[in-house]
Amino acid sequence: MTALFTAHPRGKRASAPAEPTAVDAVARSVGFVVLAGASLATLAAVVLLPAWVRLTEAECERELLAARMADEQAIIAANERLLEALPEDVVLTRRLVMSDLNALPYHQQVFARPGERTGPQPMVTIDPAPRPDPPEGWAMSAGRKLIRPSFRRGVFLLSVAGLTAAMIMFTPVKLRRSGG
Repeated sequence: MTALFTAHPRGKRASAPAEPTAVDAVARSVGFVVLAGASLATLAAVVLLPAWVRLTEAECERELLAARMADEQAIIAANERLLEALPEDVVLTRRLVMSDLNALPYHQQVFARPGERTGPQPMVTIDPAPRPDPPEGWAMSAGRKLIRPSFRRGVFLLSVAGLTAAMIMFTPVKLRRSGG
């Protein structure tokens, strides 16, 4: 950018500023767009990221609850199959009595290794439904920080200061001289 004041031959400044050139106008426009764009992007992040984080976490929680519900439905179905087979299968009935009531026939003994569980074992087991991965990434991290009111307020004030600086610093010279 050219200097606002032209140099006087004897080293003193002239009283009137130099007229802006086309390069000055382009430089002002580029500077304004860069500073205002960064400030507006920050302002948009302050407004949108906390809501997006809450939405994403709610969706993850919903998927987790759906997986738990699928597990419970699978357990219910397996228990219903067990109840249907119980009256017909004598071996299953004996195993259920041995497992749940810890009752053994008088001629049998249970030998267990030290630390091994000898009590009732679950008769019905299922493969758990896949659980969703928790949301991650730089946007989630920034959004979680922006949920805190003090941090959010500080970033908001920073973006407003950037917008104000862009308007003050890059105002064309003609508008500054005329006062509006």
